[in-house]
Amino acid sequence: MANVQLVKQRTAQTVTQTIMTQKQSQVMVQTMLHSALSSLAYVRGLFPSKAFDDRYYEMRDDVLPYEDFASANMPDDGKKAAKPHTKLPVLRRGRSRRADRFLDWLENGAFNEIESGNLHAVEILLNVDPKQRTAVLETYTFAIQYSDSVKAKRVPIGVHMGKSLSTSATVQSTNKALQMLVRGIDTMCKDMPELPSK
Repeated sequence: MANVQLVKQRTAQTVTQTIMTQKQSQVMVQTMLHSALSSLAYVRGLFPSKAFDDRYYEMRDDVLPYEDFASANMPDDGKKAAKPHTKLPVLRRGRSRRADRFLDWLENGAFNEIESGNLHAVEILLNVDPKQRTAVLETYTFAIQYSDSVKAKRVPIGVHMGKSLSTSATVQSTNKALQMLVRGIDTMCKDMPELPSK
C-alpha cells in the first residue's frame, strides 16, 4: 500500500520547465564559465585562497544575474541555502592582481566573444615555467555550446567538458548542468598531485 501511495505522490508532482530567453541564456553561460574556471583555479591552486569566497549555488527556477554571482551574492552557509545546492568557490575581484587580470580577460574578452557567437572553447594550459610555454603539465578545455541560430544570431546554451548538453535549454536544466560541471571538475582534480610551485 505504501508503494502505491508513493507512486501517486510522484505522479501528482508537476515540474515546470522554463525555456530561457536569449539574454538569460547569455547570463547563464557566463555564470557557468566563471564557476567552472573558479572551481578549476581553486582546486588546482592557481590563485591564493583569499581570492575566493565559498558560496552555495541553489537549484533555482530563475536565472541568477551574473553580477550577483560575480559578487558572490549567494548564501554563504549551506544551512541557509535551498536544497539542492552546490558549494562553489567564487573567484572575486580586488583580492589578487593576477585574479583581477584573469577576470578582466574573462568578462571583457571571452564574454564578448560568446555574445557574438565566435567563442567555441576556452582552453586552460598549465605549465610551471613561463619561459617554456610548450612544457604543458595539464590542459583543460571548456567547450561553449550554441543553439541553432535564432534570426542569424547564435545563442549560447551551455559550457561543457566533454559530453554535449541537450539543445533545449531550460532554466532548470542549465542550473543543474552548472552544478554537475563544478562537481565534475572537483571529482576530476581531487586526486591529482599538487602543481609544482612557481
